[in-house]
Amino acid sequence: DNTVKGIVEFYNNTPITSGSSAIFPVYTPATLELTPTAEFDVTVNYASVDPAPEDITVQLSVASDAVTQYNTTHTANYNTLPAAAYTIPASVTQLDYLSILLKVCGR
Repeated sequence: DNTVKGIVEFYNNTPITSGSSAIFPVYTPATLELTPTAEFDVTVNYASVDPAPEDITVQLSVASDAVTQYNTTHTANYNTLPAAAYTIPASVTQLDYLSILLKVCGR
């Protein structure tokens, strides 16, 4: 059954800084300052008319190819952070509200 029963989406409280034609939206957290280490939440929201029927497992990863494609499309020069500069949990499982804490190190 390929019927969509719910939607998993990211919540961002910062405006999109990429153009309206961008394939990949770019969000720049307004509260992320240049400090040796910063932590910020990435909120993932499950939205449906019915409650989630079971725990939801979310896996996040870095898509370096998305950065390359964005740079090519927008004549930009963004770099993917080195893996040692951030921590992303392998997966998080929860039934309702889900907040994933990302740790970014200024190395």
